[in-house]
Parts: sequence; C-alpha cells; structure tokens
Amino acid sequence: MGAYWTITNTYGMEVLAVLSATAAVLSVGFLALLVRQNRLAARLRLFMGSGAPADLEQLLVSNQNSLAQSRDRIERLEACADSLDALVAGHLLGLGMVRFQAFSDTGSDLSFALALINGAGDGVVMSSLYGREESRNYAKPVSGGNSSYHLTEEERTAIQKAWEQHPRGRGNAVGSTPGGLREKKGQAGRKIAPLG
Repeated sequence: MGAYWTITNTYGMEVLAVLSATAAVLSVGFLALLVRQNRLAARLRLFMGSGAPADLEQLLVSNQNSLAQSRDRIERLEACADSLDALVAGHLLGLGMVRFQAFSDTGSDLSFALALINGAGDGVVMSSLYGREESRNYAKPVSGGNSSYHLTEEERTAIQKAWEQHPRGRGNAVGSTPGGLREKKGQAGRKIAPLG
C-alpha cells in the first residue's frame, strides 16, 4: 500500500490527467452511442408505425395476416371477373353495319348488311336489298365469324366490323377468341389483355 501512495504522490498529476482523458474519451463514446441509439429508435418507430404492435414478431404476424386477407380478396375478385367474362361472352356486344347499292338502277346506298355478334363470334347477320320494285330481307346465323350459308362481301365486312367493335375482337381475326378479356399468366397471377 505504501507503493501506491508513493506513485500517487510522485505521479499524481499525470495519473489524474490520464484518468481525465480516459473519462473524456468514454464520455464522447457514450454520447456517440446515445445519438446512434436515438437514430435507430426513430427508424424503428418509423418502421413500426404509430399504434403498431410493440414487438417485431407481432408486426410480422400482423403483416402476414394482412397479406393472407389480400390474397383471399384477390382470389374472390378473380373469380368474380371470370364469371363476368363468361356472362359477357354470351351477350351481343359487337355491331357492324355496311350500307351499299345492291342494284345499279337504284340511287343512294339504301341496302345494308347488319351483323350482331357475341364474344365467341356467334350471332346473326341481316341483309336488306333495296330495289325499285321490291326489297328483300335475309337473316343468316353466324357461328365463329362464319355462316353455314353463303355470305356476301358486304355481310363479311359487317361481321368484321362487329368483331372489331367487340373487346375480344380488337386486333384479332374474326372468330379467333383469345379465351376472354383476361388470360392466365402462370401461377404468379393474371394479366389483363389490352383493349385497344
């Protein structure tokens, strides 16, 4: 113990200076750690959000539940869209009309061909041929963009115009249905086909 007092009395000022310097370095290090901890706490509050669960595990479980609910809702919406696609496919959505002069001795384009089709290219094409003495009307069934009856050029043009008006027909040949407005794209999800 005597050696301690001898060193303290002899080198007291130097020991005090070293201890003071060490305390100053430790204080600066402590302040730096405190600032860093406050920054991390602020980032954690930002990540967790206000009113979020107190621990990270609860937050992850909550996010997982929200994700599962979102997936269920997307599946229900896709099923609804599929049923609407099926419903729309059977309705007449395409209308095409061509006016023409059926006979050379009549003026104006008083004759016409009118096509009404659904999403599968099925429907009817009606023609009215206007002449000076009489008018004739014809109706022909259409299936897949064609008819079992002979189609005139004007009737084919009317069917093509009706098909181009239909959302499924835009950019496609008559009768070539792309399988609906929406096409499956692997397991990842669905892709909406362009409408125009």
